[in-house]
Amino acid sequence: AGGAMAPYRVVGPASLVAWFMQYSVMGLAFQFFDHALSKALGVKPVWYGEELMLPPPSKEEQTPSPSQSDPAFRAKSTLK
Repeated sequence: AGGAMAPYRVVGPASLVAWFMQYSVMGLAFQFFDHALSKALGVKPVWYGEELMLPPPSKEEQTPSPSQSDPAFRAKSTLK
C-alpha cells in the first residue's frame, strides 16, 4: 500500500534515541561485568577503545603462562 519503503517510514527520532540508549546500556553492562569477572578470576579484561590501537606487549612484558598442574589455573580455564 505504501510502497517498498513503507516499513522504514516508522523509524523516527524516538526510534534512533531508543536504539542508541539500548546499545550504550548494553556496552556499559558488558564492560562492568567484564571487569568484575576478570578481577574475580585474576585475568586481564578485554581491550577497549584506544587499547585496541596499541602494539601488542613484548615477550618480556607478557606474564609467564601458569603450569597446567596448577589447580587455580585449571579452575579458571574450566570456566572460560
